[in-house]
Amino acid sequence: MLYINFTEKLTVLQDLIVTKVENNKKEIHIYGEMKRKPHKCPCCGEYTDNIHDYRKYFKKSRFLLTKRFDKFTYEQKQQVNIMLYVSPSLSTAHFYKEEFLKILDCKDHDSAKKKMSEWIDSAFDCGLPRFKKCAETMINWTTGILNSFSSPVTNAFTKGCNNKIKVLKRNAYGYQNFNRFRNRILHMFAYKNPNYNKQATAF
Repeated sequence: MLYINFTEKLTVLQDLIVTKVENNKKEIHIYGEMKRKPHKCPCCGEYTDNIHDYRKYFKKSRFLLTKRFDKFTYEQKQQVNIMLYVSPSLSTAHFYKEEFLKILDCKDHDSAKKKMSEWIDSAFDCGLPRFKKCAETMINWTTGILNSFSSPVTNAFTKGCNNKIKVLKRNAYGYQNFNRFRNRILHMFAYKNPNYNKQATAF
């Protein structure tokens, strides 16, 4: 049986902590660990001898990263700042996301056009392929996007109705009778105003 002090000299390792020694017929297995040395954490700046696992901050963080930064709580800002510090590419993407939201906050056509052109020019040089593709798409649809700032009318309601009809058809696994399908659609979109009868009797 080897003694611990002799094992430390045998391995020629200083500050080695031998935890276990096994003697077999032909081999000797030595288990050990080195003494932990304090290091400076790159995020919090504190000296510690533990390993900071930053993966826990990324877990289920998609909603947090897409949320506006000015609407964060103090704890959420700390969590996002740690993630942005650890991942430079994520930090760049988050910056351009916040700049993109400033375009949506514009109130008129001219200010939106100025913000949008500045964002597109900088997105081509950001080094992220997804944002470059987004900038190319915005160039192709510049007229339609800018018109939305002049007139708030969109086809969102029509798309919502079409989506409801598709969901209805999928849930029923299709309709063989068109009249039943039509009646089911009319029933689904029937608007029942509780004040309608009162207004009718008033007139």
